[in-house]
Amino acid sequence: MLKRNEVMKKSITFIILALTLALAACDNGDDLNEIFRNRNWTLSFFREGSNINSVKGDYKITFYESVFTVTTPNKSSIEGYWEADNKSHAFRCRQVRVTSGTIAGDTTALKMKNILEKASGYSGDANSLQIIEMPDKFMQFHNK
Repeated sequence: MLKRNEVMKKSITFIILALTLALAACDNGDDLNEIFRNRNWTLSFFREGSNINSVKGDYKITFYESVFTVTTPNKSSIEGYWEADNKSHAFRCRQVRVTSGTIAGDTTALKMKNILEKASGYSGDANSLQIIEMPDKFMQFHNK
């Protein structure tokens, strides 16, 4: 009878140890591939403080391995490099520039470029994405 109890105790100890190791190996960070890489996002609105401004027109951003491309309804393009941290939700862009056409007079494209240049974080999943400049200033995208 003692041997059976010892075997059960060892089995329970092994199961607890295995579960502890499995939980410790889990990554609680976001899946950056799911959110960013090779994803096309459509701009929905801007939020600045309590003001929410809907977007008219088809403004899209696509993230690739380390670069992004914004396309505007008038076929202008904004490009640059991006990086994100899946644990802290930090998000940065660099070398943000207009690569084709012009965004002069396009207030939506100018706002997008400005927020991308000053971006400090992101929030989102496979269905919606926020590129955040400050907690109360961001642009919201949806996945079409």
